[in-house]
Amino acid sequence: MLAKSIGILLALGTLVAFNACGLPAGAPKTLTKLTVGYTAAAAAHVPTWMAKDAGLFEKYGLDVEIIYTAGTKGAASVVSGDAQIVDGAAEHVVSANLAGADLVVVSSAFKALQQYLYTSKEINNVQDLKGKTVGITRSGTVTDFAMRWHLQRAGLVPRTDVAILETGGGAESLAALQAGVIQGAYLSPPITARARKLGFKELTNIYAEGLDYSYFSNLVRKPYLSANKDVLRNYLKAYVEGIALVKKDKARSKQVIGQYLKMTDEEDLEESYNLTGDVLEKVPYTNPAGVKLILTELAKMDPKAQTMRPEDVYDNSLVKELDDSGFIKKLYQ
Repeated sequence: MLAKSIGILLALGTLVAFNACGLPAGAPKTLTKLTVGYTAAAAAHVPTWMAKDAGLFEKYGLDVEIIYTAGTKGAASVVSGDAQIVDGAAEHVVSANLAGADLVVVSSAFKALQQYLYTSKEINNVQDLKGKTVGITRSGTVTDFAMRWHLQRAGLVPRTDVAILETGGGAESLAALQAGVIQGAYLSPPITARARKLGFKELTNIYAEGLDYSYFSNLVRKPYLSANKDVLRNYLKAYVEGIALVKKDKARSKQVIGQYLKMTDEEDLEESYNLTGDVLEKVPYTNPAGVKLILTELAKMDPKAQTMRPEDVYDNSLVKELDDSGFIKKLYQ
């Protein structure tokens, strides 16, 4: 009888220990599946790519599939549920929400607009573009915002004084420049290096002007944020650790950029890293001033944007948690 009682107690002890641990030692951990999109063939998406390449998502309990969702298609993929997170721009959230969506930005790796206006040789200033044609990737994208802002600042009316052509992508904009179809386009690394090799001039560097903006931003649906804060917190842990790894390991970063952008040219890789690594925010808070500017500019085309507040567009709470806890600071010690 005593032996039987001891056996029952041992069995119960084993069951309690199993339940307390959740899984027996050595058992594989169940990972939460996520689909994450990125919106441009641009090196600034490298924190997402690095987190995937370095196994950081798995480290924080996530099984992440990365897909390419060009331009405003990224926001649409989150709305449809094809992706849970998209690395895009705050402007995509504003445009989608004005159309009835419920998106929110939870982090932004860039707090200023990083775009470079390249033009044909005969263009010496922005005013010279009057009567010409310029290229953007797609309406509603960062290139569209930058072009409209710069033309208006120069006293030109977009689509009236200057024709605007949607090319579909940065490489396509460069091809249109080569063909003489357009006389100017906003480009980003690595396309910038290729443009210079072909003899096009960098007319303006909008980043050097310090124009407030928020992009390379992680976008999610508001209901998803409310219901999956632990998942998103772990995603952002992997993401900010990816930023730290990019800043620390240039060689690996160039390798990852080359892998995702399918390029091997050393000059392109060097420019991509140099124009990205130093600019990435260690603590990726979304810039309220940048969101305010986006709303102001979009209100010129859609008055409904005047009714939207910056805080309707972003939620910095999870980044603040990681910041306040010292998690991000430890990544650089």
